Amino acid sequence: MKRKPSLLFGLRLSIRMHRLILAIWIVPIILLTPFRSMISATAGQALRAIPEGFTPPAGDIGLFSAQALLPVIPSLGVTLLSTLILMWFWTVLWHAGLCRQLIWEGETSNSLSRTLGHGIVGWWSYLRLSLWAWLMFLLLFGGIGAGFFALIRSSWEDMNEDRMVVLIPIALGLLILSKIILWAATLRGAWELTAPGRRSSVFAWFRGLRGALAQPLATLLPTLVFGILIAGCLSLPLLLYMMWPQFRTGRLIWLVLPGAGLVAACLQLWLFAAMAPISPALPLGSATGIISKNPSPQPSDMEEDSEPQVIV
Repeated sequence: MKRKPSLLFGLRLSIRMHRLILAIWIVPIILLTPFRSMISATAGQALRAIPEGFTPPAGDIGLFSAQALLPVIPSLGVTLLSTLILMWFWTVLWHAGLCRQLIWEGETSNSLSRTLGHGIVGWWSYLRLSLWAWLMFLLLFGGIGAGFFALIRSSWEDMNEDRMVVLIPIALGLLILSKIILWAATLRGAWELTAPGRRSSVFAWFRGLRGALAQPLATLLPTLVFGILIAGCLSLPLLLYMMWPQFRTGRLIWLVLPGAGLVAACLQLWLFAAMAPISPALPLGSATGIISKNPSPQPSDMEEDSEPQVIV
């Protein structure tokens, strides 16, 4: 069975799972509604206090809004943190649902309700996988950041500007590379966790890490490219808002905002589906499934789990 990620397979699966793309796009919009409403209500109240007939400079409008938001910053912080946690839970849910649905039902099913049902069943296992990935992220970033901070501080005290100029780009490059490796390991680990009998999220994550490092061009390069594209889509409306005054008041904002979010949702599903270690040419289950009828468990799998493996 082909074990390398396939962008072609990911694109084909993403097109078939168009209902899931819409859900990935719409759910964050709904979750962000309370936060956006708080900002709009507070800033709008401050702007309505401007005397009628007086048109302040464009820069002052931002200052008025920021000053009005100062008293509600704690509430905004709690609301934003709660929203981000819910969005994280939602991402874990559809990741778990897509993996389990494709493994157990094959490529014939594209029902959103079945995807969410599979996600609810496997949500806790995938949440543990995500928590382990966040722990690795914090440990690695903390170690790299602390080490380079000490070096940069030493260079600052020695007034060695040349060494600082070299250290800062190296630190940023290592942090970005570490983020890409950890993200790719988590995406591949999610598919590893789907195998029947594999209950350890930690071992699944390390399998994903091993696969990402063993196939850097097939795993790390697409992760880097898609990560840049997704970040660009999500930051495009904000950049336009800050750099183009006409964008703030025109109708174009209502086209760019949902359009950028929809493209980002497509890219997220495409990248995640591409990480599936699946060859579409092979027979999968009874129809198109991935589960083989005559398993040949690997020794490493038998050491980890007590049950025989029935996949890859």
